Amino acid sequence: MIGRLKERLKSKKFLRKFLLAAIVLTALIAASIYTVFIKPRLSEDRYIYKEEQVQRGDLILGIMESGNITLDESSINYTLELEDEDDDDEDSDDEDGDEEETIKYLEIEDVYAVSGQHIKEGDELFKLTEKSVEAVGKRLNTLYTETQIALSEAETEYKIELLTAKGTYDTSILEANKAKSSYNSSRSMTEESVNILSADIKVLEADIAYAQEQLEDEDLWESLDDAQTEYTQALNIYEDTDVHNATAYASNYADYKSAREQLDMIQGQIDELNQTIEDSEKSITEKQKDIAAAQSGLEVEGLTNKGAYNNAVVGGELAEDIYSYTVNSLKEAVASAQADMDEAAQNLEDFQSFVGEDGIIYADGSGVVTSVSYKAGDDLIAAGAILSYVKEDAYAVTIDVSEEDVSAIAVGDTVDIVMAAYPDEVYEGTVDSITTTATSDYASTISYPVTIKIEGDISLLFGGMTADVTFVTDSVSDVLYISKKAVQEIDGKSYVYTKGQTGNKKLIEVETGFSDGTNVEIVSGLSEGDIVYIESKVSASDEELSESGIIEQSGSGDGSGQEMSGDGSMPDAGDFSGGENMQNGGGFPGNGGNMPDMSGGFPGN
Repeated sequence: MIGRLKERLKSKKFLRKFLLAAIVLTALIAASIYTVFIKPRLSEDRYIYKEEQVQRGDLILGIMESGNITLDESSINYTLELEDEDDDDEDSDDEDGDEEETIKYLEIEDVYAVSGQHIKEGDELFKLTEKSVEAVGKRLNTLYTETQIALSEAETEYKIELLTAKGTYDTSILEANKAKSSYNSSRSMTEESVNILSADIKVLEADIAYAQEQLEDEDLWESLDDAQTEYTQALNIYEDTDVHNATAYASNYADYKSAREQLDMIQGQIDELNQTIEDSEKSITEKQKDIAAAQSGLEVEGLTNKGAYNNAVVGGELAEDIYSYTVNSLKEAVASAQADMDEAAQNLEDFQSFVGEDGIIYADGSGVVTSVSYKAGDDLIAAGAILSYVKEDAYAVTIDVSEEDVSAIAVGDTVDIVMAAYPDEVYEGTVDSITTTATSDYASTISYPVTIKIEGDISLLFGGMTADVTFVTDSVSDVLYISKKAVQEIDGKSYVYTKGQTGNKKLIEVETGFSDGTNVEIVSGLSEGDIVYIESKVSASDEELSESGIIEQSGSGDGSGQEMSGDGSMPDAGDFSGGENMQNGGGFPGNGGNMPDMSGGFPGN
């Protein structure tokens, strides 16, 4: 019994080991299958291929921007400003007065246009009452005549007042010049007297200098000493001479007299020089006093004359200011009268142009009426638009074009315009202007306003409609083209996948040309109607990959035209990417590929 129990326990232990070994083995098999077969396929790029036909047509490369329609309105304007004159001075009791005198403004008799109406140049828009046209015309003619008279009176007054003002001005200027001349003359006379006295003083000073020079001469004083000595000797001899000796006495007396005369002459010469100095100094003093008196008198007289001169000058300047003011006032009066007459003449001319010969106002252009400001019976009191309309060439779209694109646009370029309201209708337009100032200096993207004139039939268009504008920068016509996505660049050459005769995909080389950014021109390599494939990389689950049938592994297409596997099946267990097979046909290594005996537990245990 104990033996059976041990055998049973041993059997249960074996079963547990067997189950555990089976679980581990299953996990190992699953890991091997995932590692060898599933994981490599999941890491490969997978693509979807979409068929597309080679087409023939035009390719256009352009810039597209959106904007709104703006309307440049034109108007039929009434420009007359007729003031409501005061008629209090008229005889209100005069029942026989002309009825026209009570009509002050033009009156609308009939209106021939309504908003939304298409008008052509020359169409009748309004009709004015005959009485109002006649009354206003008479009033404007009278006003023009009155302004002509006022201008003539202003010109006459200007001439008279100008002569009077000129006379007053000339008199004041003459007095100012006279005072100046008197002052200058008096000053000149005084200056001349002073100059004469100064010259005399210089002569006297020269005399003094000469006399002093003579008195300082040593020869003069030696002569005086010699004469004094001779005189003394002669006097002594003369006094010692015997009076009874007549001959000696007479001779000595003569010598004495000669010596005395010589001494008196030299002494007199010295006295004369001293007197000359004294007299000259006195004369100089007197003349200096005369100069001081003259200068003092000149200063006093100068102040007096200068005061008179200044007063005269101020009077002259005041006279000039008065003259200028008078002349300007007179000119302003004449200019004002001239302006009044010109305005009256212009009003009369505008009136005659406005009412015409029949009192009917006609359209000056063609377009759509946007507003009518008056109805029958209304008076045209204030100047302004009486009817507004949009001309056929005044429909425009303004858009903002980025700085990267604006250089490709020029005034006069033709554009295509599609309205959001009419997506199937393409309108033509022309670039009318490009503003060189950016829309904003603070925006992250710099753009410039571009205005496009809409051409053609604009009858269905309204202001504010949204418009998409396409600027054509380049284009080609009647060419073969395919999507750019179908073209693959390999080593600098262009290739596409095409559909072979057996339905397989085939990689061929093509020559490409112009591209509009979406499609590309095919210069050679394909024909119209050929099928090409657009390759797109995708990510999908294993189940989707196996069910789609359109998933292919990257690198499997080598350009040889072979069809690529697309059934989603796993490769044979013995097939590997390197072409080698697993040992034992894909079984476990050793033991002939069979599961090892696990009855004794795991190998090695």
